[in-house]
Amino acid sequence: MPASAKKLVYGLIILCGLGALFWQLLGPEANPYPDTAESATGWMCAECGELRMLTARERDAWTMSEDRVLRGRKATGGAVTMGSERTIFKCERCGEFALLRARECPRHQVWHLIRDADGQYVGCEQCAAE
Repeated sequence: MPASAKKLVYGLIILCGLGALFWQLLGPEANPYPDTAESATGWMCAECGELRMLTARERDAWTMSEDRVLRGRKATGGAVTMGSERTIFKCERCGEFALLRARECPRHQVWHLIRDADGQYVGCEQCAAE
């Protein structure tokens, strides 16, 4: 094997080793999601009414925790329905899998669920009463 080919092989081995080291140090453990108030989204329990703000990083961590989340068909009892890929978290207050996405009504400044546990749209009760 010529000397230039050996240098190329050694260079590739070193490059692969550095890539593996970089992956071990930063790759699997690095969380790209922010842990800031600006990244927070509202989640409300359909059972007890608990409002919880989750940052993007917290939501990612909760999504990876099998004891805290129901997704897809597990969230709909096995039925394939519109919106079946939604995420339902376990409420820390009551312990039920009923923590769903919520938003604040800009008109009344009250929080409400976006969809209920069955996937039906839920709006602001005060707006609906008017």
